[in-house]
Amino acid sequence: MRKRAAKVALCFVLVAGGPANLFSQDLSGSWTGTWVRGADTLDVAMRFRNAGGVWTGEFDAERLRVEGIPFTEVAFLPPAVRLRMVGDATTMEFEGRVHGDSLSGTLIEDGARGRFGFVRVAIMPFPLLEEEARFPSGEIELAGTLILPPWRGPHPAVVFLHGSGPEGRWASRYLARRLVREGFAALIWDKRGVGGSAGSWEEAGFEDLAEDAAAAVAFLRSHPEIDPDRVGIHGHSQGGTISPLAAVRSEADFVIGSAAGGLPMAEVEVYSIGNAIGVDSLPPQEAVLAKAYVEAIVNVAYRGAPQEELEAAASR
Repeated sequence: MRKRAAKVALCFVLVAGGPANLFSQDLSGSWTGTWVRGADTLDVAMRFRNAGGVWTGEFDAERLRVEGIPFTEVAFLPPAVRLRMVGDATTMEFEGRVHGDSLSGTLIEDGARGRFGFVRVAIMPFPLLEEEARFPSGEIELAGTLILPPWRGPHPAVVFLHGSGPEGRWASRYLARRLVREGFAALIWDKRGVGGSAGSWEEAGFEDLAEDAAAAVAFLRSHPEIDPDRVGIHGHSQGGTISPLAAVRSEADFVIGSAAGGLPMAEVEVYSIGNAIGVDSLPPQEAVLAKAYVEAIVNVAYRGAPQEELEAAASR
């Protein structure tokens, strides 16, 4: 999986076979264990519940910095297990069985086989409060989740501003919940055009994204459980670069920049794109042409250079 494992898109669980005891008839509750492939062991926590005959679930992985990632589809036919998880780059298939309070079997990822093992645990999770959040930004409506401590406010609050690409609210959930455990409220939301938010992130400039963050700050300041004089912005990567602009627009009370670019965005993009395609690893003559191509992309996209400049660089 890529660094943002919080971008996991689909998980499928199926359980079938003969019951071991009464617990094997019920998947609900908390499970902890590991996924193992080769020499790599990943600690994972899972939670499942049944409401009206419909199973839902979610998982956490501390090492991947993800928490509360929802399973898209869960089915339970006691006690055999089949789990499918589709990530950004790989798909994992799990098959196993429930034996009382244990859940174990085999997994396959990219053709390589491994194993998994879990035990049922009695965990009382930290009782954070969550509520759906919807707020306008210009002519579009954005959607997210407001996470609150379990005690009465007003609370200081943090808006989480996205990195580049189609990030949803789940990308920031891990860090957001940890801040809430320290007494902050946190607003995580879907970037425009992602999840429940309208609009298109692909057609949005940094000014638009900064306005979205300012709208999120305004939403928090209007909430009865939030201290309007202690609302700030946490921005990661592209969001960290945009966060000072968003802070000016919103008059935010503080800014946290995580992996933010310290150069003008055009220069940051030259480095980012060049690094992504491996310019420095190319033979010298190819590297010169590749760097010119990258600079042409940025000149057209950021500086308004004519499209012909990019086409000529691509041809070379």
